[in-house]
Amino acid sequence: MNPTSRDAVEVYCEELFSSDWTVRWHAAKTLATTADPRAVEPLIAALNDPDVWVRWEVAHALGNIGDPRAVEALVVAMRDSDQWVRWEAARALGSLGDIRALEPLLTALADREAQVRWEAVRALGKLGDPRAVEPLIAALRDVEQRVRWEAACALGNLGGDSAVAALIAALHDPEERVRCEAVQALSQIGDPSALPALVRLGVETDETTGLPTAAALHAQSAADQIRQRTQSPPRPVARQHI
Repeated sequence: MNPTSRDAVEVYCEELFSSDWTVRWHAAKTLATTADPRAVEPLIAALNDPDVWVRWEVAHALGNIGDPRAVEALVVAMRDSDQWVRWEAARALGSLGDIRALEPLLTALADREAQVRWEAVRALGKLGDPRAVEPLIAALRDVEQRVRWEAACALGNLGGDSAVAALIAALHDPEERVRCEAVQALSQIGDPSALPALVRLGVETDETTGLPTAAALHAQSAADQIRQRTQSPPRPVARQHI
């Protein structure tokens, strides 16, 4: 049986409610590879499954299918007792890109689990709503480095004066990956006010080898790119008529 045929989709939708959790999990996993809209409502119902791995796979499937009918159910799943279900729900909401997810994702920035926070940060970067800028700036101070570098990436997508100032400050982060992502975000925004800080970072060297750090090399490249984009084109020379 072709697993993506219409008849097979109906079978897998029925199997979402099997008494065997492994059958339910497999059905959700298979439906994640389809784009059949008939799978959406059964999957939404299956988000209440008693098994955590089934709920996780259901959230994954709804994100892959990308139907906006799933948004409200995924928002509810952001309050699931299991961290991995919350993580997958945040990922799915980021994929859907629906503004209804904004407030739940902002709330998730305070989740006790780091992976939920960083996935919420990523999702907010995809949503692109300017109301997320200040909360994302706060996320640049998260105790978990991945949350901080995901926040830098997200701010690169959103831009704005306050984002630029926060990203310049993030160039001093103790973790090099965070500094590199802040550099990339500043390059993406292209604000020339970041040039002095990028130039300073561009001379950073490794304490052990004495060689430029990865962040320094990225900063040098970013500074060059910003200069190139902000340079005025040469004025044409007027032709003299003899």
